[in-house]
Amino acid sequence: MVWYVILYGGGHTWWAAGAAALAASSCVVWWGGGGMFRARAMHLSGYHRIWVCVESRVPALRRMAARSRHTLERHIHYSGHTMDTERAATISTRLALTLAAPCMALAYMGAIHHYIWAAAAAAPCITYAAPHIRIWLWTRRRAICCSREAAFFLAYVHIVQTAGGGLYRAFEMLERAAAFPAMGREARIIRRRAAAGDSRNGALLHYSRHHPVPILRDFVAGYMAKQSAVGDVPSYTAEKARQAFAIYEAAWSRYERSAQEIFGGIMMFAIILPMMIMLSAMLGTPQTVHTLLSAGTLISPIVSLVMVLALGGAQPPAGASPPVWRLSPVPGCCAGIILHVMGAEPAVSISAAALAFAASNSIMTAPSLRAITSCERMLPEFLRDMTEMSRTGASVPRMVRRQAARAPYEAPFNGMIRGAAGRMARGMTLAESLVGFPAPGARFAMFIISVIHRTGGGTPALLDMVSEFAGRVLHAKESVTKSLAPLCCIVYATPFITLGMAHVMLGIFAGSAAASAPGAGLPFSPISGDAADSYTRGMGMMAASMSIPMGMVAAKISSHTIRDTRPLCIVSASSLAALTLLPHIMEWIGVG
Repeated sequence: MVWYVILYGGGHTWWAAGAAALAASSCVVWWGGGGMFRARAMHLSGYHRIWVCVESRVPALRRMAARSRHTLERHIHYSGHTMDTERAATISTRLALTLAAPCMALAYMGAIHHYIWAAAAAAPCITYAAPHIRIWLWTRRRAICCSREAAFFLAYVHIVQTAGGGLYRAFEMLERAAAFPAMGREARIIRRRAAAGDSRNGALLHYSRHHPVPILRDFVAGYMAKQSAVGDVPSYTAEKARQAFAIYEAAWSRYERSAQEIFGGIMMFAIILPMMIMLSAMLGTPQTVHTLLSAGTLISPIVSLVMVLALGGAQPPAGASPPVWRLSPVPGCCAGIILHVMGAEPAVSISAAALAFAASNSIMTAPSLRAITSCERMLPEFLRDMTEMSRTGASVPRMVRRQAARAPYEAPFNGMIRGAAGRMARGMTLAESLVGFPAPGARFAMFIISVIHRTGGGTPALLDMVSEFAGRVLHAKESVTKSLAPLCCIVYATPFITLGMAHVMLGIFAGSAAASAPGAGLPFSPISGDAADSYTRGMGMMAASMSIPMGMVAAKISSHTIRDTRPLCIVSASSLAALTLLPHIMEWIGVG
C-alpha cells in the first residue's frame, strides 16, 4: 500500500504525506512488536513502553483514556459482566490513536482514487468505542432476557414470600432453575457479590441500583424499603406482580399501533424508493441506469434491515422462538451456485437460494414450531383447569396425571402433559417433570406450579392471575397478528408490484421514445438495447435483494420472530415467480 501511494501519487504533496504516515505507523508497530506481530492479549511490550512515554508528556491522551475508563466503570454494573475497565480503556485508546494516521491516509486515497477506501476513516472511532459497544450489547441482552421473565418472576417471589421465605431466598432457589435462565444468572450475580464480602441486603441494594429493567429495579428497591419498615411485604409482592402482568399486556397493545406505523414506513420505502430510482434512471443516460440501480440494490436491503430492527425494538419479548436448522444454508448455497453456473440471471439465483434456504429450514423445524404454537394456545386453558381443580384440594401431581389421562387439549400439548406424567411415574420430582415445554411462558407457569406444590405458598387467586395473564397475552398476540395479516399479503406481493411497475415504466418510456422524432428534445434518453437490459437486470436484483428483509418483516408480523422462515419462503417464491413470469405476462398484454 505504501509503495502504491509513493509510485502513483502523481507528484501531489498530500499523497507523499499519506505515504509517510503509513510508513511511520508501520515502522512503529513493527519495531514495537520486536520485528513481528507478536501479541499477548493485545499487549505488545515495546508498543506499551512507547505509549507510556508518550502519555507522560501529552496530558490530552491521558484524559482520553481516563474519560473512557470512567464511562466504562459507570456502565459495567448494568451489563451484569465483569471487565478490567482500566486496561480496556487504555488499549482501545492506544489502538485508535495508532490507527488514526494510516486510516486518514487511506481515507484521503479514497477521496482521490476510489471511494471504497474512505470507509477506513471510521476504524479509529470504532476501535475507541469497541469496549463501550460491547458493554451496551451485554446490557441490552440482559434487559431483553430479564424483561421476558419479569412478570412470572414477581409472581414466583410472591409465592416464596407467602411461604415464609424472603427475596434473597427466592434468588437462591432460582440459581439452578432451568425454567428461569435469565433470572438464574441474576441470582448468581447477587450470590457472587455476597460471597465477595457484601451483606445480603447490601448485595440486593446494589442490584436495585444497577439493573437495566425498571420494573425489577423498582421492585427490589421497594422490597428492601418495605422490609426495613416492617411493612406488608406479601401484599407488596402481589401488587407488583399484577403491575408487571399489566405492563407486559399493555406493551403488546402499544406494539400493535407501533407495528402499523413502522410497517407503513416500510411499504412506502419498498414501493416509493424503487419508483424514484426507476424514474431517475429513465431520465438519465445509459450510464445513469447502471449507477442508480446499483445504488438502489445496495441501499434497499440495508434500509429494510434497519426497519426490521426498528420493528423488533418495538416488539415486547415474544418468548418462544423455533430453532434454526444449522444445515439450512447448504441447500440455499447449492441452489444459487447451480443456477448461476447454468447461466441464470443473478436475481434468479439469489431468489432461488433464499427459497431453498427458507423451505429446507421450514420443513426441518415444522414439528418444533407446531409444538410451540400448541403450547402457547393451550396454556391458558390448562392453567384454568388447574386452578379449578386446586380449589377442590387436589394435589398438583394428581391434577397433572388426571389431565394426562383425559387428554382434553390439542395433540402436541397432550403429548407434553403425558410426558410430564410419565416422568413423575418414573420417580422424578414435580419440578423436574414440568420442564419439557418448548414455550418459555409455559415453563414459567409450570415452575410456579411446582413451587406452590413444594413450598405450600401462594393461593388459588395467584393461579387465577397467572392463567388470566396467559390468556390475555395470547389474545394480544393473536390480535396483533390478525390486524397486520393484510399487510403481510402486501409484503408477499411486493416483488410483483416492484417489477410490474418497472416493466410498465419501461414500456411507457420506450414507447414514447420510439414514437418521437429523433432530436425532438425529449427530457429523457430513449432507453433500449443494452440500457434496457441493464435496467431490467438492475430492477430484478433490487427486487430479489429486497425480498429477503421483507420476508423477515413478514415473519416479525406473523410469528413475532425471524426464525420462522415460512414468510421468507413465500416472499422468495413470489420474487422468483415475478422474475420468470412477469416478462412473458407483460409481453402478452403488450406492455414492456
